[in-house]
Amino acid sequence: LFIDQRCTPIIGYKSQELLHKLLFEQIHPDDQLKFQDLYKRTVTQKNAANPSANLPQLIVRFRTNLENDYV
Repeated sequence: LFIDQRCTPIIGYKSQELLHKLLFEQIHPDDQLKFQDLYKRTVTQKNAANPSANLPQLIVRFRTNLENDYV
């Protein structure tokens, strides 16, 4: 998982703090099924010529380290 350093003020985590966290646990509970579905479709299309062309955009809320809120 790559976290741009510019995200640190927004999410309250430094990239090294997220190394041992599960990505799915950082996604808002109401968004987890949508995220898991997109993840599965991405993995199954990894050998396609252009896998991202067939996938929809998905906006999910991510847990912050700031008052346990989501952005």
